Amino acid sequence: MKRLSSIERTVETKKSHNLDVKNGYDVIDERNVKSMIRQHFKYYKNDSMNPDFSNVHDLGVSNIEKGIYCNPIKMNDKFEKYINILGLTNTSHWTCTTMINRPGLYIIKGMFSQVKQMEWINNCLLVYPENGAITNLNSNGQYTGDNVFRTNGKKLRWVTKGYDYNWTTKEYPKEQTSHFPKEFSLIFELVSLILNFNETHADTAIINYYPRKSTLSVHSDHSERRLDKPLISLSFGQSAIFLLGGESEDDENVDALLLSTGDIMVMHEKQRLAYHAVPRIMKTTKFEEKDHKNIEKDVLEYSNNNRVNITLRQCD
Repeated sequence: MKRLSSIERTVETKKSHNLDVKNGYDVIDERNVKSMIRQHFKYYKNDSMNPDFSNVHDLGVSNIEKGIYCNPIKMNDKFEKYINILGLTNTSHWTCTTMINRPGLYIIKGMFSQVKQMEWINNCLLVYPENGAITNLNSNGQYTGDNVFRTNGKKLRWVTKGYDYNWTTKEYPKEQTSHFPKEFSLIFELVSLILNFNETHADTAIINYYPRKSTLSVHSDHSERRLDKPLISLSFGQSAIFLLGGESEDDENVDALLLSTGDIMVMHEKQRLAYHAVPRIMKTTKFEEKDHKNIEKDVLEYSNNNRVNITLRQCD
C-alpha cells in the first residue's frame, strides 16, 4: 500500500462527497485532508492513486498478528425463536470477530443465507420505501408517489424508519413518526442477546443505498439521544471498504475493514462515536438468477451492482 505520508505531501485540501437531502452523496464538502481518516478516504476512493487493498482487514478469519480474532458463536436456547421468525441459518455458521485495538467493535457473519440476503434487499427496494416512508426523493419534492424503486431506483439514496431523522437540522423528532419494521427490532434484540447488551432496543433506522461509484464521507453518528446504546449495521449486496477512526477526527489510528453481504457490524462503547466513512463499493458478490427464481430481474440486477445498508439505532 502507498504510504500515507506520500499522500499527505501531495494533498493539501480536498472536496469530499457527502450525503445530503437533495443529491444523495454528491454535495461538495470543502475540508482539510490532513486528518488521517480523510487521507485514507481519498486514498481508497481515487482510482488514480492505484490503491492497494492488501491492508483492508478480512474479518472472516483470525489474524493474531493484527489482533483480529474470529470465534464461533455458541448456541443459546434463547436464540431459537429469532432463528425461526427471521429464517436465519444454523448457529454452526455464525462467527463473531473482534479487534484487540477496537473494544466495542463486533462483526457477526454467517447469519443470513444468500436467499435470505436477497429477501432483505427485496424489502429494502420494494417495501421499506413505500406507504409514505420518508426518502431523499420525497423529502425535497423530487418524487412523492408510490412504486419508488421502479420509478426512481437510480436516484434512491436513503429511507428512514421509526424516528425519521431530519437531515437539515441533524435531529430526531421527539416521538416515532413512521412505521418501524418488526424484523428490525428482532435482529437488534438477537444481536444484543449474543453480545450480552442489557436493556437495549431498536426504535429507528436509516437505510442507505450505495450505487457502485458512491461514497459516504467522514462523519460520526451522535444525534441519537441514547449514545450509550449500540449502532447495529446490516450489509447486503456488494461489499464496502469501511474506514473506522477514533472519537476525534485527528486520531491517527484508522482501520480499513471489508464489509460483505450478510455482515452485521456493531459499534458500541468506545467505537460508538468513532469517525467512520465508506470510500469505495467493491463488486464481490454474484447473485444467480437460478438461485433466486422468486426475485424479479430488476431487483436481482440491482443487487449485483449496488450495496444496501441498514443501520439500526436506539434513539430513546
